[in-house]
This record gives sequence, C-alpha cells and structure tokens, in this order.
Amino acid sequence: MITIYVPGLPQKTYEYRRGDAQILHDEKGNAIVIDGGEADLSNKLIAYCRNKKITHVTYILTHWHIDHDAGMKSFLDVNGICVDRIYCPPPGELQGLQESGVGEDYARAQRRISQAKSLGKTIVYPPAGRFTDITVGEVKCRIWRRSARRADQNDREVNNTSMQTYFPDLWYLSGGDMIDKQDFLRTKPG
Repeated sequence: MITIYVPGLPQKTYEYRRGDAQILHDEKGNAIVIDGGEADLSNKLIAYCRNKKITHVTYILTHWHIDHDAGMKSFLDVNGICVDRIYCPPPGELQGLQESGVGEDYARAQRRISQAKSLGKTIVYPPAGRFTDITVGEVKCRIWRRSARRADQNDREVNNTSMQTYFPDLWYLSGGDMIDKQDFLRTKPG
C-alpha cells in the first residue's frame, strides 16, 4: 500500500498551493519526497518521516523557487534521514530567464547542488520532453520535465523548467506550481 502525505492541506484553493511539499511511501519506508516547501512544511515532512521511521528518501525538486527548494536544504541538513538521490532541473537552465529574482534562484540552486555534491549525493537532471522512470521500493513514478525554451510558451519564468510527477499505479499527478496538463496528456502516459 502506498501512502501520500501532503502537509498544509486543505488550502484555500485547489489551483494554487504555495510551496508544495509531499511524500509518497510504501509500508517498508521506501519514500519519494516532492519538494519540501519552506520551513514549516519541510519540518512537517521531516517529523512525518521520523514518525513513520523513514530513514532514506529520493528527493524530487520540481523547480528552483525558494518556496519549493528550501525543503531540499532542510532534508540535506537533517540527521537521521538520508537523501539517496536528487532529481531536479539543471540550474544552468535558469540563466537567461527574465523572471524577477531569477539571479537569486540561480545562485541558491548552485549552492544547493554544491552542498548535495559535497555530501556525496547523486544528482540527476532528467531530460526535457521525455519521461524518466523512478522506482523506490513499491513507489513508482514518472517524471516529466518541461523544456525551458518552448516556442508556444513565454520562456521568461522559472516554472517553465518545472517537472511534473506522475504515479501511474495511483493515477496521481503532482508537481510545482504549474502542472502542464496539455503537454503531459499529449505524451499518453502509461
């Protein structure tokens, strides 16, 4: 059985949840964390992991906005929970974007990646426009990463590099601030 825990719900609206943070895990403690939110949400995720005796996680960062990536730092700094692998958009894709604050996003992304590498973590940059399959115990998901430079979309925002996660066994779609449902559905996920 797979359990989904999303701290901070219910929110005021379904379409907008600031700093998504969630964990999906099986009964043996195999877990995937999607984003970590800012301090209040990452603290809830970490407390949940400790309560459920989850000691290893695979971490998926959907995009490099601070309300999503602050949780990565929290998980890298915490004792007793090991981040085995990190899936994230390449920080280099932030260069050249025009969104306000993107310079800080890039600098912070570089610091997060440097910290993770110094701790010996495996960093995976899924290719854009294709699925990357992940299996952690009984938890299976497919990551879809949007391309930062698409002709049909304003290419100025960090969200344009965002990743979505699809859990086919659960019919569960999650990720970032903007789920690109049209692109996702065009791929006809399994």
